[in-house]
Amino acid sequence: MLFFIEQTRADEIKNNYDVRTLPRLDILSPTGEVLYSNCINEVSSEGAEFFRQWYCAKEKPTKTIVKAETTTTKAVTTTVFIELFGEQLLEHSADESSQTTTYMPTSKLEGKTVGLYFSGHWCRPSREFTVKLAEAYKNAYEYVEDKFEIVFVSWDNEENAYENFYKEMPWKALPFADRTHLYALNKKYDIKEIPSFIILSATGEIITSNGVEKVYNNGADFFQQLLEGKYPLV
Repeated sequence: MLFFIEQTRADEIKNNYDVRTLPRLDILSPTGEVLYSNCINEVSSEGAEFFRQWYCAKEKPTKTIVKAETTTTKAVTTTVFIELFGEQLLEHSADESSQTTTYMPTSKLEGKTVGLYFSGHWCRPSREFTVKLAEAYKNAYEYVEDKFEIVFVSWDNEENAYENFYKEMPWKALPFADRTHLYALNKKYDIKEIPSFIILSATGEIITSNGVEKVYNNGADFFQQLLEGKYPLV
C-alpha cells in the first residue's frame, strides 16, 4: 500500500497504467508486466474463482513457436487453436433429436477459417444477432462445411442460460466451465461489448473484427466471399 502522502508516486502509477476511472484492478507479473488489465467485472462476477483460474492461465506459455525449417502449416495451425481454446470444444450430438452435446478435439479446426462468436443470452442484441447468424450459417453450410467453423464464447454467468442459448446455435462452443480460456480470449481480442464476431484465418490472424456488421449486411454471401479471399487481413 502507498502511504497517502506519496501522491507523486500515485500519480506516476496512474499515468503509467492509463487509469481513467475507479475502482481499477490490474494484475502484474513479478517483473511489472501487465498480465490482466481492468479486471473489476471479472472479480465481481467470479470472486475467488477468478484468481484461481487466472493463476492457472498465467502459467501457460502465451505462444508456442515451432522453429524447425520443415514446420508445416498443419503443425502451426493446431498449435494456434489449441492455444486459444484448449484441447476440447463442445459440439451438438449428431442425433439432432437428442439435444445433447459432446466433446470434440480442437485439432478438428485445423486448416479452417474460424469465427469467434462472443455472445450472451441476457443480451437482447446478442439474441437477435444469433438468429441472423444461424440463418446465414445454415444457408451457406453446404459451401463452408469443410472450410469454416464458428466457436461460441459465452458471456453468460449461469450455466443453464448458456446451455439453453447454445441449443439455438448450429456450431461449436467453448465449454461453460472453461473460464480460463474465456478470460484469455476476451483480453486477447479486447472484447468490450457483445455481440462480437471476429474471423480468424487458419493460422490465427484476424481477417476481420467486424463480422456482426458484415453478416447483417451480406447474410450467407459473407461466408462465401470470405472463403474466396475477398476480405484482406486487417
